[in-house]
Amino acid sequence: MSQLWYEKYRPLKLDDYVWTDQETREKLEAWITDPLGHPHLMLTGSTGTGKTTLAKIIRLMLEDRSEHKFIPASLRSGVDTIRDEIVGFCEAGGLWNVMDRYNEDVRFIFTCNYPEKIIDALKGRTWVVQIETLDDDAFTDRLFEIADAENLDISSDASMDHL
Repeated sequence: MSQLWYEKYRPLKLDDYVWTDQETREKLEAWITDPLGHPHLMLTGSTGTGKTTLAKIIRLMLEDRSEHKFIPASLRSGVDTIRDEIVGFCEAGGLWNVMDRYNEDVRFIFTCNYPEKIIDALKGRTWVVQIETLDDDAFTDRLFEIADAENLDISSDASMDHL
């Protein structure tokens, strides 16, 4: 089975990520340099803006400095996930308790599409970073890179319209 392009071409390092602004990049680079010197991280933005990709890049960059637990909350969420997976990872009970009790040693990276649905108690324990929608030029440039890598002929008007 062939690999889906969004996985095949998912950036694996910060330099390959399509940033919407330099300020966000600098903020996250500071977090990566010293995660324990900053609050937990919450990446917010609409679907397809690269929040999960960015979380995975950060995880890769921290791999040699810390242990990780990746929980796709869009597939598994709720009290059972917190109790069974997060608590098991941190050896404590209750999300707030876990975040507060292990604040010296543990950092969470959350992603969400609708920050207004996140309760204030969680937002108050995180550094919220809004990931904006990519501008059309940056998005189109990335599509051209992928088309080139896949040897796609996009020279006709019809293929350009499709792209």
